[in-house]
Amino acid sequence: MTSFAPEHPGGADIIYKHAGHDATSSYTCIHAPSLLPTNLPASAYKGTLDTTTVDSSWSKPPPATNPTLTVDKTKPSLHTLLSLQDFET
Repeated sequence: MTSFAPEHPGGADIIYKHAGHDATSSYTCIHAPSLLPTNLPASAYKGTLDTTTVDSSWSKPPPATNPTLTVDKTKPSLHTLLSLQDFET
């Protein structure tokens, strides 16, 4: 987990948020079932979870976070914008 977290397309924070917790429901809401078999290197596979070792504290949801969203309400200058004509040859 730790070597992949900085490279995660959704950011490392979401990986760390679920560390030590069952992230199955969060994972399956976002990722296709075929993602792991096709993208996980064999060296990263840790094995199958022995569910007899899982206690109730492990399966509780991760701690809630209150992210703060800041919105920049200033308009970009016109020369920074692109139009379809910028891409046509």
